[in-house]
Amino acid sequence: MRVAHSAFVTCALATTALVAAFATKAEAGDGVSYTAQRTEGLRATGDTERCLDSIPVAPVVMMTKAGSGLLGAMSSTTIIYSNGLVLTSASDSNAGTSWASQALVAPQFVDALQRDLRELEAGALCDQVPIVLDSPLTTVTVFRGGQDARAHTFSYWIASDEYTQVDTAIMGFLIEHMNPE
Repeated sequence: MRVAHSAFVTCALATTALVAAFATKAEAGDGVSYTAQRTEGLRATGDTERCLDSIPVAPVVMMTKAGSGLLGAMSSTTIIYSNGLVLTSASDSNAGTSWASQALVAPQFVDALQRDLRELEAGALCDQVPIVLDSPLTTVTVFRGGQDARAHTFSYWIASDEYTQVDTAIMGFLIEHMNPE
């Protein structure tokens, strides 16, 4: 597992800096007002006001596989965040096991995955047709942006045609960066 830096230290420092920097309002110089209210937490009001993204951690992609196949029921979920945090959980009802793991990879590897997914036009894929009943369904959500991200979700039963490259990009990322060396 490759570790670039501690996300938790980065988040703690960013939070500390935010609390010290704001009283109630600050101007970021981009014509948009950013609000911080200590008693009610951070809150944006109106269309011209948004939250300052002081903790740069946002989901980049989420992949879920769930369903029953010839080998029994299974489910797994992986979420990859912009700061390199990767969370994975899985269960296998046939084996009666479940597990969860987390890793921190260098953010530039996440950036590369995000570029790959954009080039593969993962943000425009539709759900796969036809339905395959003896294979778990894979659902991928690709996020665009940071704190106020837009997302696109699509599902497929078997990684074929245009889904093959997206599946390979995500699984290749996980194999390369999640396996112990």
